[in-house]
Amino acid sequence: MSVREEHELASRRQKLELWRQLGFSLYPANFKRSHSASQVATLAEKSVSVLEGSEIPPGDEVSVAGRIMTVRPHGRLWFATLEDQTGKIQLGAIEE
Repeated sequence: MSVREEHELASRRQKLELWRQLGFSLYPANFKRSHSASQVATLAEKSVSVLEGSEIPPGDEVSVAGRIMTVRPHGRLWFATLEDQTGKIQLGAIEE
């Protein structure tokens, strides 16, 4: 294995450990998605959240599934880009 490949694997292991420390279940046994990325983006753009005939009050939780493409830490504030088959959304989190 080349030095570059070893570095890549070490980087991936560090990221996995970070997600574990943040309390995420890396391989959950079951997950139910309530919205796609494009639906969440539409909700974020609207002041009154209406989706497929059902109102979703602002601040309610949604469940999305996709691949995290980028993670960008800025001190205690973290941003991530999540992508699924319908589009991309930006996620934000504050480290406590």
